Amino acid sequence: MADSERLVLGRSLTGDVAALLTDIEKMYGCEVVFKPTADASPFLGGTCTFTPDGTPTIEINGHNGLWEEVVVHELQHLRLRKGQYPSFELENRVSPFWKPGILRNMLYEVYEPVLHHVFNPAIRAMGRNPAALFNAMFRRNLEPGEMEKNTNRMAWALVYHRILLECDEPEVREALRVRCEGLGWGEAIERAKRMAAEVKALTEPTPQQAADKFVRNANIAFEDEYQFALVGIEPVQKGPHTEQKATISVSEA
Repeated sequence: MADSERLVLGRSLTGDVAALLTDIEKMYGCEVVFKPTADASPFLGGTCTFTPDGTPTIEINGHNGLWEEVVVHELQHLRLRKGQYPSFELENRVSPFWKPGILRNMLYEVYEPVLHHVFNPAIRAMGRNPAALFNAMFRRNLEPGEMEKNTNRMAWALVYHRILLECDEPEVREALRVRCEGLGWGEAIERAKRMAAEVKALTEPTPQQAADKFVRNANIAFEDEYQFALVGIEPVQKGPHTEQKATISVSEA
């Protein structure tokens, strides 16, 4: 099947996306497996994971009107993983307050914008807008009661720094600023500004620099609560593929 005829879950990809998919499959030496997500929310995009034998797998939300942008986004994540940009694990737990996985999930909100900053230029080079996937979600946050759902104050800086980095509609950003200040997020907003500035300062970051920036921003986000440090980055085997995993230590500040 020619690149222009590639199908994902029964839908035809445009030529540039089909070509990107073919490039990623050549990098991994196997086909990327696509699956539909169980969540039908129009704001959910997708995720990429690996089977135990190392097969790259992407879940796509077919209810998202920008599903092809989701494919592009997740393929770029696969490119970074193959390019040795590390995943991460926490070395230890520090508080019974955190259920397993909660702190790690919050830290993904710190790391994801760093990875997006690395690959967004490649998406723009395709003539696409990487913010398109997120703008609808941010507009939804303007609906009454939406931002009020963020009841964990430690998450506020994480939420707002993504607004600063990944929303390219100025009027929406301004309206969200007013909403968040009205909710008492002032101190978190200042942390978020520092975090966004750290990400924007990255120029063609290496995998090591991306990991370092992730830890730096984690320390800003959880300032006065927790302290994070990069213990090391080591190779891990995923089937025939060698990836990198960063180990992060965490302690009470």
